Amino acid sequence: MPPQPHRPDALTWQVFRGSTAVRQGLLTEHQLRSGAWIRLRHDVYADARLDRDHALACRAALLRLPPGVLIAGPSAAYLHGVDHAATFTDDVHVLVPPQMRIGTQRGLRLHVGGANLAPTSGSAASDRR
Repeated sequence: MPPQPHRPDALTWQVFRGSTAVRQGLLTEHQLRSGAWIRLRHDVYADARLDRDHALACRAALLRLPPGVLIAGPSAAYLHGVDHAATFTDDVHVLVPPQMRIGTQRGLRLHVGGANLAPTSGSAASDRR
């Protein structure tokens, strides 16, 4: 029987920045490459037991984006219960205020919105972990 993978309680069932976990001493770089974790984006990892759905892709994308960015389009539809709106491998759609500059990222579809964008209580952008 293979050994149980090392999963610190703080990272169990979570999406997290790999560099932060290593810096905090929760994992080594070697442990981060184990089967316990899945790499979702550059420096973004998750517990490999999490469902690979579009909600997971959205959580991963938000970890690399500044506050004020909102989930949009088919990604928002998926998060509001339209299961067929997006899959794990589809781009995550986000709405970015025009004054904010964000470089392109693989798996991310940027839409520029109005100047008065502000996350409301309970929005996907305000639910960062």
